[in-house]
Amino acid sequence: MLNLPTKQNIDTAREIRDEMLTWRKTYALLIREFEQYKKSIDLRDIAYKVELVNKLYNCNLMMDKGKIAEEIFKLNVDEKFLAKRNGGSSKSI
Repeated sequence: MLNLPTKQNIDTAREIRDEMLTWRKTYALLIREFEQYKKSIDLRDIAYKVELVNKLYNCNLMMDKGKIAEEIFKLNVDEKFLAKRNGGSSKSI
């Protein structure tokens, strides 16, 4: 089943396209979007973050963003981050 982008994803894409972003605006946009999608538990959200970084920093990733999202998902970054933040335990505070 194809997951369609949300209205907010589309609005963000238009914002990126419609104005030349300074580094400060780029950073603020990334922070805003990564705060919105904090967890990396949904492949669509991970793929969105990959595409956002790709577009903002002109990475020119020529590979399937879905495959990249799957690999990031397998890294279990949220659990590793929580474990490091909590001194070795993956349980949240």
